[in-house]
Amino acid sequence: MRRNAPLVYADSGLAKNATATDALLTDPAVVATAIPHTYRVTANMTNILSRFVGEERERAHGKLVILLSVASQMLSLARAQREDARSSKLLDGFTDLFWQGFFEKLPKPSSTSCKRT
Repeated sequence: MRRNAPLVYADSGLAKNATATDALLTDPAVVATAIPHTYRVTANMTNILSRFVGEERERAHGKLVILLSVASQMLSLARAQREDARSSKLLDGFTDLFWQGFFEKLPKPSSTSCKRT
């Protein structure tokens, strides 16, 4: 499915031209499954998550869920402003926030975590 493609939600009351972002914000069925699905998707981001253990790993996992959950909304905002995503100052600011708040605080990979066997 193309992101933000027009969708039809027969039982949700959404308009025929509603987007995936609209559904995420207004359709209870989509809202109820969005976060659990995003946790499952981000659980596969082991290059990042493997740098953490215990509660720190859970916290990092939650940050990845937040990142993916708001990324499509940020892209929608840039699109609504008729900005090219490749040169959007809005998206640059969004990226800076997440980079500083998450990625710069990542522990360095251990010397054994990158070795191939």
